[in-house]
Amino acid sequence: MTKLKSELIQELRDLNKNPDTEIVPFIGAGSSKLLGLPDWKELIEQYHKYVGCTISLESIKKDLKEDLSKVADLIFENSGKDFDLYYEFMGGITPKNTGYTALHAVLVKNFQKIITTNYDQAFENALSDDNINDYKLLVYPNNLMSIDFQGRVIAYIHGHIKSGIYVFRNEEYEQAYLHDTKIKSFLTEIISKKVLVFIGFSFSDKMFRNTVKQIIAETNAVREKEEQVFGKKSKTNFEQKLYVLFPSENLKTKVFKHDLSKLGINYDEIEDHISLNGEDDSLEMKVLELEESANLLKIELGENYNKLNELYLRTEKNRDMLKYFSNLKIEVVEYDENNTIEIEEIIRLITKEEIKHSDDLSEARNIKN
Repeated sequence: MTKLKSELIQELRDLNKNPDTEIVPFIGAGSSKLLGLPDWKELIEQYHKYVGCTISLESIKKDLKEDLSKVADLIFENSGKDFDLYYEFMGGITPKNTGYTALHAVLVKNFQKIITTNYDQAFENALSDDNINDYKLLVYPNNLMSIDFQGRVIAYIHGHIKSGIYVFRNEEYEQAYLHDTKIKSFLTEIISKKVLVFIGFSFSDKMFRNTVKQIIAETNAVREKEEQVFGKKSKTNFEQKLYVLFPSENLKTKVFKHDLSKLGINYDEIEDHISLNGEDDSLEMKVLELEESANLLKIELGENYNKLNELYLRTEKNRDMLKYFSNLKIEVVEYDENNTIEIEEIIRLITKEEIKHSDDLSEARNIKN
């Protein structure tokens, strides 16, 4: 049964005040968008342009089925595997003095521990601006160890701007997730003992998704075996709890007439090629799988065909993502991505901090001089 947003927030509030549990925010690239820093797709686009890749980015993405780490690898190969150019790009894409956002400030104020796949220093900037200096940095691959995940700490599991080491290209992902055990060992320990809340995290990272899936399966297997011997007093009796704050738009699994209107497409002009579901008035996607119908749509819609096809593909990806969340029992707290302060409000509801409705919550902040 799907839980209401208010129920999930109350669950997190209860967990937050429980002395036997600890909530750890897991932060993705979405948290730094307001700083003008790119998300993964934008980083790929910028890298493609920076190295002057001679292959069309769209054709690369299509051939590699949107596997962005592999796209980055192909761009790297096209640049002649120029490591100097690669590290020059990565080092310059996240300036060392980028400031921070209200979200960074709210998170460091309310949580002792934070995990991130970002490379930037926004959390450190927020801590410094609040005169907090008693914190540790755990950075892959140098010192990412769960035994050190104590007290106030920020864990950078995909590298850091100062370290000059990044997990971005597929070769780097394979090294970090398949050959090295540091990230998996770290995440296994955290998932088995903490309550993780993913924020600004798209879960488009296939290798990360597979690793989390594997960790949960292995942890559950160990718990079940121990419970058979020790009962509920098993040493591994903590059942992992994972939550994700996810944009409502990324949870849509159906297409409706108003979605076509947003694309400037008149339904009456394409109704011969689209099936209307009588139960909820959604537009069936299966027609686009028929080559003949697809070709007719291409002719009638022109440029809008690609927009429509992308819309259908996105809903298909959304269904796959929701299935992934459901299978792993990851609770989804949805929010409106157009409301720039809603995530901060959710965090404050969880931690019971007073919510201040102020426009400056959505602005990036510069470090004090």
